[in-house]
Amino acid sequence: MAIAVVVIGIAGMIVTSIADSTGGATTFGIITAIAGLCLLVATAASAPPSLSDPEVQALIAELAAAGADEQKLWALAEKCRGRVHGGRTQAPAR
Repeated sequence: MAIAVVVIGIAGMIVTSIADSTGGATTFGIITAIAGLCLLVATAASAPPSLSDPEVQALIAELAAAGADEQKLWALAEKCRGRVHGGRTQAPAR
């Protein structure tokens, strides 16, 4: 929702600027800034996935049953847990 408001807000700023309506452009700018801040806060406040999540545990059990080393799977899951946040994957450290 916030992304849509930001996109519409940018379009609104452009249109109202072309129409020489500084008040309209300012209003769209403020609304866009607030939506952007909401998006930033929502992303920062979301928690990384938990290793106790039943879906994670079931997937690790399934892979272990297929022959993968369970200890290595848990180690991998722990490493990945810190890299995935807010639905986005962070670049690996080099």
